Amino acid sequence: MHVSRITSHQASPAEPAGLPGRTLRRSQPGVQLHVGVNGLGIPDIGTQLTFGKRAIVCHHGDPAMHLFWVEQGAVMVQHYLQDGRRQLVGIVLPGGICGFSQQNLYSATCETLRPSVLRACRRSELERHGELGWVVAHQVERQLCAAQAHALALGRMTAQERLCALLSRFAAYRPTSRFERPSDGLNVHIQLPMTRGEIGDYLGLSLETVCRTLTDLQRKGILEIGRHHGDVVIQSVKRLNRLGGASQ
Repeated sequence: MHVSRITSHQASPAEPAGLPGRTLRRSQPGVQLHVGVNGLGIPDIGTQLTFGKRAIVCHHGDPAMHLFWVEQGAVMVQHYLQDGRRQLVGIVLPGGICGFSQQNLYSATCETLRPSVLRACRRSELERHGELGWVVAHQVERQLCAAQAHALALGRMTAQERLCALLSRFAAYRPTSRFERPSDGLNVHIQLPMTRGEIGDYLGLSLETVCRTLTDLQRKGILEIGRHHGDVVIQSVKRLNRLGGASQ
């Protein structure tokens, strides 16, 4: 992927995201970190870019020159088979990284689910700041654990458990105002960034099963489906987490 592609009409330099910036020192034993890192753990290097909804961040097979941190929004990671079939393999939310590579080529296609702010960091620039290695490694570790949990969901969880686990994740990462009071987990409003078909692709469920499961959860009083597309009100995050298999 070339810089000219990143800076096309799909992406443009963004205003600061309003996240609390700071410089971490000795955040890891024996490591002196002098590069600014914001509240999401994103280093203050590279270029901040804005992407519209359903914009391609990087294409599978393109030269992998950058890593991308998600500052705002959401990105889906997807693979395509030769016959055009698609499999969603990951959802990257604020603080996460996308644009991983294999043999110096992007290993998957990344596409925004909603208008998003990403920070593009050249791999060569990250190498110059060797002390950032542990920052990248920590986030990769988190995403690896999330990928293992997703594999467990696909292999062993029921449709209801899979959907509840995904909704719990969206609730945990929902955008909030800095003036918002701490939530008690009741009547939490979220905006689903994915269509029901995409949720089915990601969770290994048919569209009909996703729709039926959402209706069942509404009937049980776990959530309320809003009038506008994607609007969901979770009546109790604690109950939702329990149905999604989270430990209490």
